[in-house]
Amino acid sequence: MNTSTVDSFAVEHREYPSEHGFEQVVAAFERLVPPVGSATLAVEVARAAGAEDLEQYLRAQAGPSGFMRFADFDHGAWLAKLGRSARIRSYILGNPLVARTMIVHDPGVGLNVPVRLLIYEGSDRRTRVAYDVPSTLMGRLKSPEVTKAALLLDDKLRALAEEVTHAPETNEVMSSHFKTAELKFVRVRGARVAHREVGTGPSAEAPLVLLQHITGTIDDWDPYLVDELGAGRRVIAFDNAGVGASDGSAPDSIEAMADSALEFIDALGLKKVDLLGYSMGGFVAQVIAARRPETVRKVILASTGAAGGEGLEKIADVLQSAFAFAAKENKHPKQRLFFRESSDGQSAAAQFLARLREPFTQADQTAGDAAIQSQVRAFIAWGRSADVHTKAISSPTWVVAGDGDEMIPLSNAFDLTSRVRGAHLAVYPRASHGAIFQYKELFVRQANDFLKARA
Repeated sequence: MNTSTVDSFAVEHREYPSEHGFEQVVAAFERLVPPVGSATLAVEVARAAGAEDLEQYLRAQAGPSGFMRFADFDHGAWLAKLGRSARIRSYILGNPLVARTMIVHDPGVGLNVPVRLLIYEGSDRRTRVAYDVPSTLMGRLKSPEVTKAALLLDDKLRALAEEVTHAPETNEVMSSHFKTAELKFVRVRGARVAHREVGTGPSAEAPLVLLQHITGTIDDWDPYLVDELGAGRRVIAFDNAGVGASDGSAPDSIEAMADSALEFIDALGLKKVDLLGYSMGGFVAQVIAARRPETVRKVILASTGAAGGEGLEKIADVLQSAFAFAAKENKHPKQRLFFRESSDGQSAAAQFLARLREPFTQADQTAGDAAIQSQVRAFIAWGRSADVHTKAISSPTWVVAGDGDEMIPLSNAFDLTSRVRGAHLAVYPRASHGAIFQYKELFVRQANDFLKARA
């Protein structure tokens, strides 16, 4: 009669915390450990003429870390389907050439190679790389030859974990021009989120995150504002879920947009940010500042209003009127939406649109009809809701508006300033919804003064 054997032994478990966000750590790991599917490997093994041929293939497949990735499992994806939010990815990685140095001494090594590695976000929101140390797993074999080879594997794994979780340099340098900055992507819950960054400055300082208006994408930001605000700081513009080049479906509530924006901020590993919320982006900024005060250092709210504000529920009519006017007059809708009909207003509109028309090195996509319809529903719902957010905003806040804003009436700026504790207000004369673009030099100077002032 065959009987099983039981062997108890100690296993060393290691975890490496990172200051990076989950998606950044995952991206760094996957860059260093390229995928090689088990089916592909089996085909190449069968195809190889001999040892030299196979060794040449395996060396070519190993990444900079010396490992290749055989499988990965996104536990967060299936947990989300079951109603549980989590960021967990496990990987099977190794290198047959490394495994050979151990398995030739004892076939029992096959139980522990390839190795398993876990990347996850803990309850403290820090991302960690975790694994069980191979040499301790194989200690049960009591083979000096296996242990000696396994210790070399330990060193390779440790070096990989340290590189993946390594903190960034103290100074980051990015493009200084919005139009030539790379259109980047970061994964949030498996979906790509598009973003563009400019500016230079210490990575320890809070980057300025831009939250865009209804129908707008990354490329609808005024390049003058972004470049000037990026002189001395990191500035990040992004497409929220389902908008522009970002994957997914656009949320149809401001609160869901805020949640999506926070996930993007977390995915970049940002612990503290400043916010510039323009128009609908100002709604989103209010929710973010109210829900995550520990993340938000300062807030600029431009041409926006608190929930339930005057005229906000009429956005569909305002947009329809502007688009009808544009079609009839052969003009851009923003000439009516953002600027007054005065000569000064239309001159500023022409200059603003000329700046927008300057080509990007790598252009974003426009917002689709489905995304815009979701945004309109969210905008209307915000206008019909009771304000429950402004009283929870504790970050220093600056409100700015034009005195002739037809899209979000000026009364909203006064109301918002009175609701947010300690908020300050600037009103630009003879200006409409695009006041910050019409008075671009003044806005940049005042924004910089606000952001640089000691809180």
